[in-house]
Amino acid sequence: MRRAARAAEAAGADHVIWSTLEDTREHIPLDDDRMPTLLGTYKVPHFDAKAEADQVFVDAGVPTTFLRTTFFWKTSSAC
Repeated sequence: MRRAARAAEAAGADHVIWSTLEDTREHIPLDDDRMPTLLGTYKVPHFDAKAEADQVFVDAGVPTTFLRTTFFWKTSSAC
């Protein structure tokens, strides 16, 4: 992520679209024992790390659209 932000900055990109995810720690605090905390930092590492990367683009001053695609749970139902 840092390389991507630096490359966009160095290239003078007009705009970047960064595919990212929500930071789960905004909804499940680190001290909440309902879900384990990994490495003392993350609740859902692949979500939380992507969310942290958003700030790298902001700090680089790169105009960025943060595309936060979501997921959903599909439950099976009787037909």
